[in-house]
Amino acid sequence: MAKTDDYIYVIEVKLDGTVQEALDRILNTNYLQPYLDDRRRKIALGITFSSETRKVADYLVQEVPLK
Repeated sequence: MAKTDDYIYVIEVKLDGTVQEALDRILNTNYLQPYLDDRRRKIALGITFSSETRKVADYLVQEVPLK
């Protein structure tokens, strides 16, 4: 998790998984629960690393809507 004056970023990293799995983990767990009343925009960032290439394979960013 990273915080700025305007944003709260929640980051999930998977090794050899999919970015959708990483993003779904953020969205389907309570990672953001403590920050629901916070005025800052919430950004979910799913990242996958490839063990074969040893690099970031893909990433997906989604803003989490206010409830």
